[in-house]
Amino acid sequence: MSQPEPEHHTLHMTDPIHWHEDLPDAAPYPVFNDSSEPLFTMYCKMTEKDNKKAEFSQKYAEVIIIFMGLFSAVVAALLAVTLQDLRPDTQEKSAFYLEKLYELQFPGDSNSPLPSTPAQPPPFSPPKYAIWANSLLFMSLTFDLGTAILAISIRRWMTKSLLFTRSLKNSPHDRARVQDVIVNEYEDLDALPAWVVRVMIHISLFLLWAGISIYLFHVSKAVFIVFFSSGFICFFLYVGVLCWLRRVRSKTRSADSDVRVLDRLFKAVVEDSDLVQFFENILAFCQSKIVDDPLQKVIKLGSERFQTAVHKLLEHAWSSNFLTVSEKLRRLVLCVNFADTIHLPKVTSSILEHVFTLDQQDALRSVEMGQLLRPKDNTTGQKIGSCAQSIVAGIISKVQADDSDWVALATDQLGPSLPRYLEHGNDSVLLANLIHITRKNLESSRDDPGGRQHLLLPDASSHIFPTLSNFDIRNTLPELQHDFLALWNEIDQEAPNSAVLWKIRDHLRHFHNILTQGNGLPLG
Repeated sequence: MSQPEPEHHTLHMTDPIHWHEDLPDAAPYPVFNDSSEPLFTMYCKMTEKDNKKAEFSQKYAEVIIIFMGLFSAVVAALLAVTLQDLRPDTQEKSAFYLEKLYELQFPGDSNSPLPSTPAQPPPFSPPKYAIWANSLLFMSLTFDLGTAILAISIRRWMTKSLLFTRSLKNSPHDRARVQDVIVNEYEDLDALPAWVVRVMIHISLFLLWAGISIYLFHVSKAVFIVFFSSGFICFFLYVGVLCWLRRVRSKTRSADSDVRVLDRLFKAVVEDSDLVQFFENILAFCQSKIVDDPLQKVIKLGSERFQTAVHKLLEHAWSSNFLTVSEKLRRLVLCVNFADTIHLPKVTSSILEHVFTLDQQDALRSVEMGQLLRPKDNTTGQKIGSCAQSIVAGIISKVQADDSDWVALATDQLGPSLPRYLEHGNDSVLLANLIHITRKNLESSRDDPGGRQHLLLPDASSHIFPTLSNFDIRNTLPELQHDFLALWNEIDQEAPNSAVLWKIRDHLRHFHNILTQGNGLPLG
């Protein structure tokens, strides 16, 4: 019984953008589960338009191939003329014998003896100018053919690379890296193979110009002067234009491929929905196992850019009449998690300003908001979740303790001592909440004694502490009062060396004055 013939699928090379559409729908594509894959998939989709630039390299290679073909024809036509000077001329040999016959028929001296041997023409020796001219033209033809071969190789590589970026059988990370190489290297034709092609073209043109100049110098001085002068004028004009183009197109490029991918993707984000997706993918990217130090690569994009993007996203979200409250809270939670992940104080300060001061107190009255912010993984260090803890502290201070969701949120923030605080009254809960957030700020300041990473935390504290200070400290548990005074002493000792602690001490001073003067408790 005959076997069925295998199905063949044709790739249309004339339309490289849609090669993947000819693949079978049921192709067994592998599954990639790394957390960085959504970000790289987003990059491949958003930079699809950059393939137009990459395809320019293909067109460039095709133009080079056509040009070198015409160039070869010109050199071959010149060689057909100049090669005549390397071979003996049969007409000159005939003229030599005719001259000898004439001398025998009409000798000038009748007494001169006849030669004993027949006369032979002198041996042929090509002129040196012909040797040099033809050598240079042959060298030009050789470089021309080599250039055409390299151009064909470049076009073949570009074709295979574009096909690789569209094949779903390759992981998004691999496709993004190949895409990055194509866009950043070959779109400007600055890669080594393309550079070699340009050098070989210049060598071929120079050899052609030199060979023609030598040949014309011995054929016609007037024509040589015109040709040589025009060649020099064109050369200097070309060098001037080339230097100008180099200066205009010169730019600094990062050696890190992933950073370039992130930077180009960040620049391509325009709509708020794209920015939301970008932040979500950045969070997943920072947990990647296949990218080396992904967090540092994200930080290299610059805190000011992230601050502007977060500010834009939150402004548009809270002023929109089309987004639901849940969607607004979801975007706020996304920005908070983003700020806690990349540890950029400018972003943290921008978020806290939106939440605590810009008429967005509804976020601080939403237990749902606090539940969304509750940490799901606390294994990455104490700095993770500092912005989220500040907002949760604001929610605890704004929402009444009247349901199980609030109790669960406050327990997660303040620990198992919450029931005892609640028995004594809400003021004790709020003081414990204030002590918790103040302690977190103190730890952050100690972790960064130079203040390089927390220069904006004084502004952030000015947003947070007024909201957390609306209670009567005299109605709180004595042990919490002692904890507060002990914390005050630590802050007071370290405040001269920290702008963060200096600002926090100003916010807490009125509580300290109440405890030390109203109850007569000793300092510390």
